[in-house]
Amino acid sequence: MVTLSTKTFQRIACEDHSRDTGRVRSYFFDEEWSTKNITMKQGLYLRQMTVEHFMGVDYQEINFDNGNVVLIGGNGAGKSSLIRALLSPIDSKWIPDKPIKAGEERGSIILKIDGTRNGQKEEYEIQCVFTPSNQRGKISIIRNGEKVKGGEKTILNQIFGRIGFSITDFFNASEKERLQMLKEVSKCGDKIDKLDHQRAEAEVVRKVAKAELEKMKNVNSREARPFTDEDIDKYRKKEDEEALQVELKEVSSRIEKYNENYQKIETARRQMDEAVKRADEIGEEITRLNAELDAKKIQMLEKTSFVASKQKWLKEQAEPWLERNKTKPSTDAVIARIADVRKHNQMVEIISQYADRQKGILSKQEEVEELEERIKAIDKQKIDVIASSQLPVDGLLWGEDGVTLNGIPVEQVNTQKQLDLAIAIATAMNPTLKLVVISEGSLFDSTHLKSTLDTLTERGFYWVVEKVAQDGTPLEIKYEERSA
Repeated sequence: MVTLSTKTFQRIACEDHSRDTGRVRSYFFDEEWSTKNITMKQGLYLRQMTVEHFMGVDYQEINFDNGNVVLIGGNGAGKSSLIRALLSPIDSKWIPDKPIKAGEERGSIILKIDGTRNGQKEEYEIQCVFTPSNQRGKISIIRNGEKVKGGEKTILNQIFGRIGFSITDFFNASEKERLQMLKEVSKCGDKIDKLDHQRAEAEVVRKVAKAELEKMKNVNSREARPFTDEDIDKYRKKEDEEALQVELKEVSSRIEKYNENYQKIETARRQMDEAVKRADEIGEEITRLNAELDAKKIQMLEKTSFVASKQKWLKEQAEPWLERNKTKPSTDAVIARIADVRKHNQMVEIISQYADRQKGILSKQEEVEELEERIKAIDKQKIDVIASSQLPVDGLLWGEDGVTLNGIPVEQVNTQKQLDLAIAIATAMNPTLKLVVISEGSLFDSTHLKSTLDTLTERGFYWVVEKVAQDGTPLEIKYEERSA
């Protein structure tokens, strides 16, 4: 059983999820309210409530078999007393500080319930008796004709579920309370918490990866590229500088040999020139130095012989070598090529680093996309979990970021959709006892009240509505007739 309060009903509303129950005909809300055929199925139903000496009520009996109940009267007429009487045996928070009517020694509330649960017929009589020594009330339960001995609280919880839930409670609650409420009703809170934890972890990793991606993009975009797009292919591979260094060594060796031979030739030429000059000088001295003729002849012969040998060497070896090596080897070309290769390889390194960063960007982009898909998959899992829960409301999703319907915060959706969700929660909180109590029904506008009651009836729920009579008339109990 659940209680629907209407203090802020203008903020809430409800969807029509049809369930089979009975046939209801309205005679006091709207003349155009049509008759509906509903077949009673699984569930327990409140058949009768008897209240005696409770708060302001002397004695009152309500037979729910007569139909849905409307409590009409002025303020203080006893409407709230009957509502509290209905709820007090179930939840002690509804018991007033002084439950016994003034002047009486004893107060009592009796609820008679029957129906079908788990394919079995069940019948309950719940008694709550108040005495001066026990003003919190003593509960006793007769089940299927036998008095229950122990476990009364458990039985009450099984029958009534969460008591006193107001459809406005969901929207007036804090975000934390609202989430806890949905977890309780849906019975899938642990699964949702686990998925929320997974989503939070994925979101953190995604944010970090996205930040890294932007940083990498900024590095590449800010870089003053010393190359064109065409250069990327040109400088894709380094050239072999090592081979050129070997070639340079070989050329240098040849130059060294060349220089050695050239120096020998130049020395020989210089020595020959000097010898010829000296021979001329000696020839002149011969005429003048007849006394030294023999010695000078010997010297001349020696020099002539030396000159002849050098002439022979120059003619036979040196001159042919010079003929073959007219051009002196040079390292300039190799050194220039080495410089070009080094420049080429530097460009290759720059482009390689750029390409590596581009690969890193692509990899990081894929990581971000995978994380975004992971988050979407978790959101889909949450939707699927909720859809298969005890609260299957289309488009409903909740988590640490709040509660949404079709991606819109519940506070921002239209009144009808809010009411759809509220009634779904209210009925899900107690699928066993098919009764909803709507306190302060006068605060409902006629359209929303009709929609609410109509939906509850279609779902197989009986209902009790409290309405204030503006003229202050005494309490009147009216029944909305049900027909098979």
